[in-house]
Amino acid sequence: MLGLEPLESRLTPYFGATTYLWTAMGDQTTWNDPMNWSHVDPFNFMPETGSPTPGSNVVFPSRAFLPRGSPTTISFNFSYVNMPLASLTVDDTYTFTGNSIEIDGALSMPNSDAALGGSPTAAFLNTGIVLAPGAQIETAANTTIQLASPADPTGLALTIGGAVDKTGPGRLIIDTQTIQYANSASVQPIPFGLLGGATELGASTNLIGVGFDVGPYASLQIADQAATTLGPISGSGTIQLLGTSAAGDATALSVFVSAAVVDTFTGQIIGQGRFATVGYGTLVVSGIDFGGVGTVVARSGTLDVNGPLSAGGLETGPLGTLGGLGEWSISGPVTFQAGSTLDLTIDGTTPGTGYTQISDASAAGVSLGGARLAATIGYPYQVGDPLAIIVSPAVTGAFANVAGGVVLLGPSVPFAVTPAGGITISPLQSLTNTTLASASNPSHPGLPVTITASVATRTTSVSSGTVSFLENGAVVATVPLANGQASYTTTFPTIGGVAFQAAYNGSGPNLSSTSSVLDQSIVPFATTTVIASASNQTALGVPVILYAQVTTMAGPVTTGSVVFRRGSQFLGAAALDGAGFASLAVGGLPVGTARIQAIYQGSANDLGSVSPVLVQQILPAVTTTTLAFGSFTTRKGVLRDELTAAVKSSAGLVPMGMVVFKKNGRAIGQARLKNGQAVFVFGPRAIPRGAFVAFYRGGARFRASVSAAIDEMV
Repeated sequence: MLGLEPLESRLTPYFGATTYLWTAMGDQTTWNDPMNWSHVDPFNFMPETGSPTPGSNVVFPSRAFLPRGSPTTISFNFSYVNMPLASLTVDDTYTFTGNSIEIDGALSMPNSDAALGGSPTAAFLNTGIVLAPGAQIETAANTTIQLASPADPTGLALTIGGAVDKTGPGRLIIDTQTIQYANSASVQPIPFGLLGGATELGASTNLIGVGFDVGPYASLQIADQAATTLGPISGSGTIQLLGTSAAGDATALSVFVSAAVVDTFTGQIIGQGRFATVGYGTLVVSGIDFGGVGTVVARSGTLDVNGPLSAGGLETGPLGTLGGLGEWSISGPVTFQAGSTLDLTIDGTTPGTGYTQISDASAAGVSLGGARLAATIGYPYQVGDPLAIIVSPAVTGAFANVAGGVVLLGPSVPFAVTPAGGITISPLQSLTNTTLASASNPSHPGLPVTITASVATRTTSVSSGTVSFLENGAVVATVPLANGQASYTTTFPTIGGVAFQAAYNGSGPNLSSTSSVLDQSIVPFATTTVIASASNQTALGVPVILYAQVTTMAGPVTTGSVVFRRGSQFLGAAALDGAGFASLAVGGLPVGTARIQAIYQGSANDLGSVSPVLVQQILPAVTTTTLAFGSFTTRKGVLRDELTAAVKSSAGLVPMGMVVFKKNGRAIGQARLKNGQAVFVFGPRAIPRGAFVAFYRGGARFRASVSAAIDEMV
């Protein structure tokens, strides 16, 4: 009674379920005596007596909370076939007998007396335990839950109804041989997760319907002299056979793997005894260390040991395959039965890490027994690679598929098999590697491209035989090898892409090989456009002669046209000639600075390009001024004199503006040009005598000019 609240704080009972605490205040030994229990009424919150009801949380506390001298063997004398409990917590050493219970939640041992050095054990010797789907077995440090007794391994039936987890650092011992499963186990093994501590299978039993996943902080142990068959195993923890030297192979673990299934265990398999695979699937393990004793057996299916193996014996049954990659040290006989297979992994030339090696120093030696030799080859083998796959002073029998000392490994790899100090295989031909490279990728239409193939073994180049070059799958050339290389040169008329491959055709000791695909790209030429004018300074009205030249790395571009622009103003377009030039005469440019560019518009094999800016100067038009005397009669019949100035431009434009008339260097008047002429009329009494000139002042579009001097005497 005093320990009820502290215990409840350590539990995680099902929500809504009432917790019943064993008090031993009644007959102290039976479940059905209501005086042995205490629980809290959920309505008045007062402690009451009464035996647990189905679906309860049940707690057996530390014996310090029981009356002094209370017995700890409890009889489950309830009338239920399987008393269903939400959870069962045992906090000290107890032994349970009587009827069967069902655990829907957790079966746990919290060990509240751990600080006092307590190591309690809960022994279940009752008729049965049913673990409902999702149930957990929780063992704190230094605690043990034992299911059944070694003295009566059939007295308790363990029913596994669904996925179960074992947690905590404590121990779980399964000593029962009576294992029952949910119906689904016949189709799919029930997962049993070992997340912590040790789980020991203490009796010879068949757990083929359970799949154990051994976590990194957990171990699965097979007790001394126990012979156990499991369903699939996985995880990264430890599997240990607890056999002794006296027991020999009496301690045995068989792992069943279903057909077409691959199970992987990456943890340690250690101990002593007999480890075997059965079924028709594949079990992959990362190593087995039996310290040179015990036996490893691939009875049926496939056992792949990808790591070291140390045992006293190695066997392969008539339906078994032994494979993997590692160095396997055997201190006793190695036996392959007829119909079995040794499946090597060959990834290099280093024993144990590059290829599988069996080392047997015993007088019993290795019996090949007509087994089949197979291999998975993952390295560039070559003539001269000796692979000592079996090292033994005594080898008897032969491999069934080795004829005349030669065996084909893989689809077409011939190896010689030499029985000298064991079994050594060495390749009769070298694997080659063909690579392909382009001298210029991408390339351009019409330019030659050289494609070079290189052929080599793992260590040396190959200089015998020929290489066939394939273009889009079709052979276009076959070239002899020289110094490990062969080359082929071709051109491509248009842009696009070509898929190249090189096929080495093999020669003597060298096997053929084909390169990967080389995608050759043919792209348009990059072009360069330059611009110039016949003269960077021209007068208004005089056409500007523009020139553009377009070139590529291969020379001038002769197709397409060039557009000339002044900013956004289109000036005109011209076709390229045979030398890559285009020219255009442009008139009408205003006085000032014109920034002009040439734009090549591209062609099927040439990219477009834009020239730098040409700065073109347009100067005012050049003018000439001439002066002449004249006279006329007015309407009144008076004869008058006049000077007429005519101004013309170099481009035929009609100048505008003012003309100043001078006599002997002094201005005598001015007149505005009209249709290129300006007239000065003398006064009635003026005497037109002296040196006269006409000065055209010019303007924004026309330059100034002065006439020649003229004289007139009256």
